[in-house]
Amino acid sequence: MVLGTAIVMLLVAYGLARRKVREVSRGEYRGMSLTITTIPEPDGVCSKPVTAELAGEVPKHHLPLIEQLLGYLQAHPDAFCGDGHSTTLLDHHLGVIDQAFEYEGADPLLPLAAAAHDIGKTVSHAKQNGQWVMKEYHDKAGGRLLPKFSAWWDLPEVERSVLLLAVKYEHSPNLMPKTFPGLESDDVRRAGKLLQQLREIDGLATKGEKSKVLENIDVEELAIETFLRVIPQVPYQVKGLAKGIKAAGFRVGDRLYLSEHHVREAALAKVDDDVAAALGGDYRARGGSGPVHPSAAEGAGKAGVAGDGAGGQAIGGSRGHQLVTAG
Repeated sequence: MVLGTAIVMLLVAYGLARRKVREVSRGEYRGMSLTITTIPEPDGVCSKPVTAELAGEVPKHHLPLIEQLLGYLQAHPDAFCGDGHSTTLLDHHLGVIDQAFEYEGADPLLPLAAAAHDIGKTVSHAKQNGQWVMKEYHDKAGGRLLPKFSAWWDLPEVERSVLLLAVKYEHSPNLMPKTFPGLESDDVRRAGKLLQQLREIDGLATKGEKSKVLENIDVEELAIETFLRVIPQVPYQVKGLAKGIKAAGFRVGDRLYLSEHHVREAALAKVDDDVAAALGGDYRARGGSGPVHPSAAEGAGKAGVAGDGAGGQAIGGSRGHQLVTAG
């Protein structure tokens, strides 16, 4: 009886002592601490030390973060860059930084935003069975990565927040908040302008990279060959067409009415991913036709399936439809 009571008392004393130890506050992170237990810290980023030799001048306090960002990209040489880019993610960022220095009236944060804009691709995409698969939007992933760089915290609070907004919402500017903690209305407007500048220089750098993909390709011949392969394969509006299958066009006499979007989608699926991206991808503005590479359009004209004065005629219609007449 006495022995049992002693054991119980020892267990209770041990439990109370352990609880008291756990209640003690330990550690801090960026000035934050917990009243009890140890505060968790986010994982750091893997980065290689680099010394940046830039083509232009940047504020001195921006350089440490630029070097950390470039070192991070150098530590991820095999990261996803994007179809049609024909370069590494690091080289793409360097190209965008070069564009930032050439931008007239650029925000002082633009080179820094250029160095950070696509860092999220290192975690947003992963290879599965040899193919890149998107796990999340890379701009949102980049916004979460930025605070893991120590030099980001060394920036003034306003610059930190403006940079974060521009990177996080580069590909969804309509979702950027109208207010943000610690920012005045002018600061939020500055973030919006920085975002637009970033989109412009990113587009210019990407355009140059994608043009290199097509340097050794006869785009005219590719356009003709792919178009002629696709036309017999896409479904057309005929009696008995299965429910749920979208027709790519319909025929009236010797005229064939085609949906530009459906034919483009089918054609792009027949070519290499990088080539498809370099030709404009499957993007088109709402209510309009997708962008057409000049050589591809010329090739289609020579084949007598589009254009004018080349044995055929293309007439624009509503909802992206095209009327194509045989020559």
